[in-house]
Amino acid sequence: MLSAAIFIPIFAAVALALLPRRGDLTTGSERRLQAIATVIAALPLGLIVIAWLGFKGTGSFEQVEAL
Repeated sequence: MLSAAIFIPIFAAVALALLPRRGDLTTGSERRLQAIATVIAALPLGLIVIAWLGFKGTGSFEQVEAL
């Protein structure tokens, strides 16, 4: 989950950068891109909050991901 919180914004930034541009950005398309970027930026925040709520504070390793 923590890796997803790191990599989601990176992959989303690359995906948004690779979108084809149709001339100048109009106000509507610019707002749409801003809305998409805001939603994507909120995803890692949600994942971190979920991880934080699952934290038990026992002193051992927690939130460890196994590959």
